[in-house]
Amino acid sequence: MEGPFGCAPRRRFALINITPLVDVTLLLLIFFMVSATFREINALDIQVPAAASGDAETAPLTEISIGSDGALFFDAKPVTFAELRPLLRERIREDADAEVSVRADKRVPYEHVVRVLDLARTVGAQQITLPVAAEK
Repeated sequence: MEGPFGCAPRRRFALINITPLVDVTLLLLIFFMVSATFREINALDIQVPAAASGDAETAPLTEISIGSDGALFFDAKPVTFAELRPLLRERIREDADAEVSVRADKRVPYEHVVRVLDLARTVGAQQITLPVAAEK
């Protein structure tokens, strides 16, 4: 079989145009990025006390949590009181202006909170916050 003007017929290749596919994918990506809700989910069940004068909580760089049973957590990882000192000291050494947030359950004895606050001050923490829930 001959093509036009006695030439060999051209073989046509099937091409898939991916430009529309990339466009749709980018639009979907932008849509999901804009519509996604970003909120912090705390893995620990800590009920902080309520206060009328509390400010909105910002995401702290360093968080020490005290569970209702007195268990300590450093950035959501369980630690003992003896392990907390070197971890916190290293974090303060890396960033002297690091904000330390001490989240304590409202059922925790005050003594435990004071021990953690005292430890944070002795290792050099300058900005220590105690997050509270908004009073209803």
